[in-house]
This record gives sequence, C-alpha cells and structure tokens, in this order.
Amino acid sequence: MQALSVLIPVYNFDVKPLAASLSAQLSRLQHPFEIRLIDDASALEYKKINEEVENIQGVKYYVLENNIGRSKIRNILAKEALYENLLFLDCDNEILSENYIENYSLQIAKGYEVIVGGTAYQKSKPKDKAFLLHWKAGKYKEEKTATIRNEHAYDSFTLNNMLIKKSIYLSIQLDESITTYGHEDSKFGYELQQKQVALLHVDNFVCHIGLNSTENYLHKSLQAVDNLCRMIKNERTGTHTKLYKAFNFLKIYRLRAVFGLFYKIFKPIIYKNLYSQNPSLILLDVVKLHRMNSNF
Repeated sequence: MQALSVLIPVYNFDVKPLAASLSAQLSRLQHPFEIRLIDDASALEYKKINEEVENIQGVKYYVLENNIGRSKIRNILAKEALYENLLFLDCDNEILSENYIENYSLQIAKGYEVIVGGTAYQKSKPKDKAFLLHWKAGKYKEEKTATIRNEHAYDSFTLNNMLIKKSIYLSIQLDESITTYGHEDSKFGYELQQKQVALLHVDNFVCHIGLNSTENYLHKSLQAVDNLCRMIKNERTGTHTKLYKAFNFLKIYRLRAVFGLFYKIFKPIIYKNLYSQNPSLILLDVVKLHRMNSNF
C-alpha cells in the first residue's frame, strides 16, 4: 500500500483503542503512515485520558484550546497531512476487521479517488433506553451495504470512514460556515458529483460505538435540518434529500398548515414515543419534517 495519513478529529471520547488498532495494522504493512489526531477542545477529563495516545507508534496528537467545529478541523487535518492518501475517521469508531487497512489498499490499486467503507452499529440494542433512538436510527437508516450505497453513490456519501486523495479533498474542502452538526458531508458529496470524481462504496465497515442520548441526538438531528435548510435556500443544494421531497409534497398540495396543526396536537405523544423503549423512526422523520416546515 502507498503511504497513508489517517485523520481523526477528537471530541470528548477515549480515542486510544482506535489509534492502537490502526497503528498495529499499519505497522504490519510496513508502509509509511501517520495517525494525525486533533482534539477540538474536549473536556479536561478526556484530554487527560488521551494524553497517553502519543505513546502509540505513528500518532501525532494536538489539542486545540477553542472548539473550531467539524468542518474546519477536518480541513486543517487534510492540509497538514504528510501523504496523498487520506483516511478520515470519527473518533468514536471501532475497527471491525483485522484486514481493515489492507482492504483499502486493494481498492486504492484500482484507481478510485474516493472510497467510502461504510458505518455499522452494534448488533444488539443498548440496554439503556436513553440511547435507543440513536442506535435504531443508525442501524436501520445508516448501516447499508456497498451495493445499496453504490446505487446512489454521491447521495450516500459520508465523511466517516472515507479514503480520499489529498489533492481532491483540497480542491473542494468542507464548508467552514457550517459550524454545527450535520450535512457538511452532503454538500461535499454534491461537490464531488459536480466535479465527476470517481467514487466507490465498499463493505469495509467501522462500528460507530459513540451513541448519543435521545435528547442529544434529537438536538443534533434538528441542527442538521437547519443546516440543510440553509443550503437549500442559499445554494439550492440538498433538494435531492428525502426530507426536502416530503416538504415539497406538503407545499405542492397546500398541506403545510394542516401538518403544522397535526404536529402541534400530537407533539407530546410523538416525543413520548421517541424517548420510549420502542422509538419510531417514522415519528423521528415527522419531527424533522416539522423543523423544515418551520424553516421555510
């Protein structure tokens, strides 16, 4: 395999197991590599936990005093990376395969400029119901095989577990005006499509183990809807999403007011379900649709 820069933004998570697993696999292949970590102003307890990560072979670890956001920190990581092949990972992942890095090396040889490995979630649902909504949404909405993702390759694009050429990344970069959670990857995928960059999805999953509580997950989900609305208003990107198509249906058939009234009446019941032992993903979509309906 060619030289590789693994780039991981860190925020309030113990990244040592992930870094150690990657280092072990990369060391086995005996090619030049670096694992570049930047902590985006985590809480002090996590800064102390992750201090030891510098002892892992190949790791370069930096700590920021002020939080700069998901987009800007990834742009910095890409600019500072030593090598042409960049592998982006979120810090709250677990490597599932002993051949994870080797699997990517086989795909690089085929000439693809962007390769996305996919995100999986733990097979068994969490015992604490506070994390059930995030797990269920991830398991049934995000965890998709490469065959399914390749049907709409650019729409299925995610930053997590993405291998990309540095020259391609720097020719686009993430939109640093998006400082809150959500849809910065949607815009990046759109830019890849516009530039006709070759994109391949493969089954080389990592497991997302950092679940958010229902309260935090809903907060981030609504932030993502707000970002999507701004993209649609300002740049006309994001109109391909299922959420916007649902909103457009309400708009065309003049159902926006009716939907708003429905939501107002049933909101307590909807939220009670989302915090329950069996949260409905349809009702999660209803909450997102209401947020979009309120934004326009």
